[in-house]
Amino acid sequence: MQKNTTMKTKVFVITNLCWLFLSGTYAQYIPNGGFENWENRILYAEPMSWNTGNMEAFINSTATALRTDDHYYGAYALRLQTVLTETDTLLGYAFCEGMITEGGVSDTFRFTGGMQISGAPDSLFGIFKYHIADNDTAIVLASFKKDGVIVGQEMFTLAGDQSSYVKMGWEIGDMAEVPDTAMIAFACSNPDNPQPGGWMQVDSIWFGGIGDTIPNAGFEIWEETSCREPEHWLTANLFTSLFGGDTSATSSADAHSGSYALRIESVQSSLPTDSGMYSVVVGFAIPYATAFMFGESMPVITVDFNPTALTGFYKFEPLLNDTAMIVVNLTDTAGNTYPSGTILLAAAEYTPISCPLTYPAGVKIAGVTIVVSTSTYFMPGDGKGGEIGSVLYLDDLDLLNPCDDYPPYSIAGVQQPLCADSIAVIDAGDGWAEYLWSTGDTTQIIHVHIAETTVFSVTVTAAVTGCQFSDEVTVSPPVCVTIEGQDKKTQEINIYPNPSTGIFFIEFSNVMPGNYTSEIMDITGKVLLKEDLLMNQATRKVTCSLSGFPKGLYLVKISGESFSQSFRLMKN
Repeated sequence: MQKNTTMKTKVFVITNLCWLFLSGTYAQYIPNGGFENWENRILYAEPMSWNTGNMEAFINSTATALRTDDHYYGAYALRLQTVLTETDTLLGYAFCEGMITEGGVSDTFRFTGGMQISGAPDSLFGIFKYHIADNDTAIVLASFKKDGVIVGQEMFTLAGDQSSYVKMGWEIGDMAEVPDTAMIAFACSNPDNPQPGGWMQVDSIWFGGIGDTIPNAGFEIWEETSCREPEHWLTANLFTSLFGGDTSATSSADAHSGSYALRIESVQSSLPTDSGMYSVVVGFAIPYATAFMFGESMPVITVDFNPTALTGFYKFEPLLNDTAMIVVNLTDTAGNTYPSGTILLAAAEYTPISCPLTYPAGVKIAGVTIVVSTSTYFMPGDGKGGEIGSVLYLDDLDLLNPCDDYPPYSIAGVQQPLCADSIAVIDAGDGWAEYLWSTGDTTQIIHVHIAETTVFSVTVTAAVTGCQFSDEVTVSPPVCVTIEGQDKKTQEINIYPNPSTGIFFIEFSNVMPGNYTSEIMDITGKVLLKEDLLMNQATRKVTCSLSGFPKGLYLVKISGESFSQSFRLMKN
């Protein structure tokens, strides 16, 4: 019952992707960049004394051996299932205290380990229910050794459906010698041609003819495979938990700030390949934003700004020629990638990290992948690097957001609507590359007719950084009052020519005698010119000049004791 090696190849390819990347009082944008929060991350669970395909399945973000409370005895049973992944079909299997190493359904299986027995059983019993996919068969295997040599083996097959638990039993034939070791194995599919969708549940198994008890025969006891990791970080602890090796990443009280820093040590582990396990030296950490499943693409932090640098602090205690490094890979909204990186040399005290991030102007960065490693060479140490025992400390890692350096943004100015036209003028302010108003306008200044109280918003974009900021303003319609003179003739004021090249006239008609003031203001409301006027006749004309002021829109306001009226004037 050989394990499928295709998925081993996938693991090796994915892991080498990591190695390929390595070789080639603002907001915190890197999750848990200060490494204050840690968690015990459960990878998968196994029935005690049994080996299943769950490690391989975990690598593919699934499971083939499950604890189920759909039981016959006790509280739990074992459920094996055959599942289809993106690239392969994984069958559910379980071996008792050992592992099949070679052989097939048409040959003799060979195994390592197994349970010790005191004699030769004459039968095997169990409580089963199952649904076996079409064109597939489930397998129950009993294999026996004496002094390491196989002396007997029986393989039984199941097909079709058994929807409720039933006791099943099989005879075990005579053996060449009395065995000292037994291997019990189950598979819910034929290893040579597994069909997805099939499953088998087993609740209690036992031998007939001998008094030996099969370990955890009722599958009541389960053990969790887990690793302790900083929240939102993937470290080499995952590899050592799956494939063997000492813990690589730990929390350290020797921190630059706060309570903890991340301590990464180079340790030896293994990776599965088609030809077996391959020894490597690992010591790395990769942040992710939300969730990450092993076997997927490289973890990514999503961003809504263009970062300009990776910052933080580190200490590094290398052995021999080890060199630590950080590689940052940026991805824009079009899927293009832009790699950056920095070397971390030996440092006995915390030293600042400043890794500039480079990419073409005008792109919009959407994702950031960061890989920190204790070494640039992952073969076991031979003087070139990859030395077991090099130690890297990291703390306060973050992305530099240039948008954080801008002062708070607000709309530059609003000229309230006048009775004459009910038009408001709103200025978003100059110096921005792009403007987008809630009206759909894309200019710095908009003119809007106000019939009712309305909220207007604008988003502005900086030219180089692409940083965006927004603000809004509420504008209400004017309250208009007509003032008439004693002779009941309506007071009138005319300004002309409008637009003007600089010289214009203010003409008064039917204005009551008295003291008046004329004010000329820019769009922000700043008074540029002010003049006191004495009205002592029915009609009067005043000359004003804007020759020394730039082209644009101005506000002219005429006011008296019981009279006030404003006008817009455009200078061309």
